[in-house]
Amino acid sequence: MRSFGRRRFIGASVATVCVGCASNDVPTLRPPSTGPEPADPADPSLPGLDTSVEVGPLAEVRASAADAPLYVPEAKAWLIVLADDEAATMAETADLALRPGLEHGLLALYEKCPHLGCRVPYCESSGWFECVCHGAHFTQAGEHRTGPSPRGLDPLPVLVDGGTVAISVAERIEGAPLGTVVIEQPATGPHCVDAGSA
Repeated sequence: MRSFGRRRFIGASVATVCVGCASNDVPTLRPPSTGPEPADPADPSLPGLDTSVEVGPLAEVRASAADAPLYVPEAKAWLIVLADDEAATMAETADLALRPGLEHGLLALYEKCPHLGCRVPYCESSGWFECVCHGAHFTQAGEHRTGPSPRGLDPLPVLVDGGTVAISVAERIEGAPLGTVVIEQPATGPHCVDAGSA
């Protein structure tokens, strides 16, 4: 397991960037990674990484991701804390590999858009993930709402062992099909990226 150092853990949880900022009123996007690409985009594994990336103690992780998703660069993933009722609802239909994380209210989403592989940042004003390349919009649960993506964001299993949270990066699970609404998560404000189409 890779260790996610305390300074990096705290730094990643507060990192933000503003695209085209002219004032403080412009919506902001949290940045995704700029790490290396997988050798084969069709391969669901993430080469060059251990099978899991340690994020940190459960209480600290939940506190850091309570208000907005936590970006974990080593896993190329966003870590989301869901409300108890949302996690329970998702667990009813989720892939078995996702259920251990959902039992702790945690969901991890791979950073890439299923459309053409652009890295998808989090928009703080809307509370959604918004692809800057072609305008696909996804809820915090990764469900597709608008744009050309063929499905929702791909989740990664979250493991909690001995009070420590880790994200499994050995394999991605295919995101929810178009039209899936397991959790109602309307946008909380203006979008950072206009909805687009292919």
